[in-house]
Amino acid sequence: MKIVSKINQCLCKIEGFVMVVWFAIVLAVMACQVVARYVLGSPLAWSEEFARYSFVWISYIGCAYCVGVDGHTSITAIRDKLPELGQKILIVIGNLIFAYVLIRVMPIAMKFIRNNGKFLTSVMRIPFKYLYYSLPAGLLLTIVQLVLKSVLLFDKAPEDVKA
Repeated sequence: MKIVSKINQCLCKIEGFVMVVWFAIVLAVMACQVVARYVLGSPLAWSEEFARYSFVWISYIGCAYCVGVDGHTSITAIRDKLPELGQKILIVIGNLIFAYVLIRVMPIAMKFIRNNGKFLTSVMRIPFKYLYYSLPAGLLLTIVQLVLKSVLLFDKAPEDVKA
């Protein structure tokens, strides 16, 4: 179980690092936009589109990150009344249902990308597929985190049980 824990920790660090660095880049671009618009009088045409599409990627990576660090909220009224093993089983069932839904969405997302990914964004003129690939990437990362967290659940002490 040590290897699964290391994979989880490493994946969370990578996801967190990517989100922080990407968000810092977005902040820098938006700061340049403000300076260009109000000081130089010539706004950057592409900055708003870049920020919007970056936030989509950051959000999907953030979903996987929150699963990895137990950052999602949950309603625990029923779960807390169960014994330890019952709590773990309920969490795993919830993770499996969540993973199943994500797996079912994946082919729909891929079909959408095939059909619509060829169109270009209005300002940056890049194919939309680079924006749309954020969904399958986020789904895959989240599924991996759900599997890791489910495996790790049975290696934890009773007080460490979280969804």
